[in-house]
Amino acid sequence: GNRVKRFSLTDDGSGFALNWEETILQSSHRNFRPVDVKVGPDGAIYVVDWYNPITCHQDDSYRDPTRDKAHGRIWRISRAEPSTRPADLLRAPLGEVLDALMSPESWTRYQAKRALTVRDPIRVGRAIDSWVRSLDPTLPDYEHYLYEALGCCAMLEVVQPGLLRRLLEARDPQARAYASRIVGRWHDRLEKPLEILWRGARDDHPRVRLETIVAASDVHQAESIAISAQAADGAGDRFINFAFRQSV
Repeated sequence: GNRVKRFSLTDDGSGFALNWEETILQSSHRNFRPVDVKVGPDGAIYVVDWYNPITCHQDDSYRDPTRDKAHGRIWRISRAEPSTRPADLLRAPLGEVLDALMSPESWTRYQAKRALTVRDPIRVGRAIDSWVRSLDPTLPDYEHYLYEALGCCAMLEVVQPGLLRRLLEARDPQARAYASRIVGRWHDRLEKPLEILWRGARDDHPRVRLETIVAASDVHQAESIAISAQAADGAGDRFINFAFRQSV
């Protein structure tokens, strides 16, 4: 459609609903062919524009003389506010890298996780444990910081049962849902993972129950189907029903 579209997400039971928003970039010129979109370290949106009157589909000849093999464009879309200044997290002390997980910018948090992958995972796991213990539980985003920390542990495959239990008991159902997913991933390295999943199967929030269904399917024991059935019982929806069928 010669445009860069965007959408927002809203809760829809255990899943999400997609809502189309105002188009970011659009052109009436047929050569405008946006093929990739990324957010850069400066906070700007970069759009890779193939800039070609012909696409590489079967009904167009590769020898068509109007095919442009020499041009392309990159559009940069930014706000009037000053751009961000990303830190060099690859060279930063480990504590500074972990503090970057508290950044409001997803790009910075993502780069922090990447920087952790080049370090010794055992040492990083110990540092994450100390970092979590140093956090103030009264912070408004405390549970989000725990989520970021657990995500790092899952990425490095450093099992942290204590951190996992904290998120399983979080007030935010999104955090409980993610923790339930990790139970399935770590089930072979946790004590009594099915007992943990039974609790998620009775959770009030449908997204927690959906993640519990999927996690239970990773544990190849007969009791797993009972857990999934418990989670699917009651106020189900099309997402839970689909997950249950696939798990069975």
